[in-house]
Amino acid sequence: MYNPDGRLEWVVNAPECIYDTFKGVANSPGHLQVRTGDGKFRTEGDGFLWRQSEQKLNISNNVCTVIENGALMNTKQ
Repeated sequence: MYNPDGRLEWVVNAPECIYDTFKGVANSPGHLQVRTGDGKFRTEGDGFLWRQSEQKLNISNNVCTVIENGALMNTKQ
């Protein structure tokens, strides 16, 4: 995902994923990796559910998150 100015915002990697376009829901029992474009925020785990309408991501198991200093600066609310 890119910002309007072309900068990389998010990278999401999920080798197994089912996306329901009508419900706006993605899920998988497999591994998920998510990181910001600058790599200062990273999270991963096994099994996830993404609800597009709520902008909500649940990761079920073996979750590991790394937040580096300054990672959450300049975020839009």
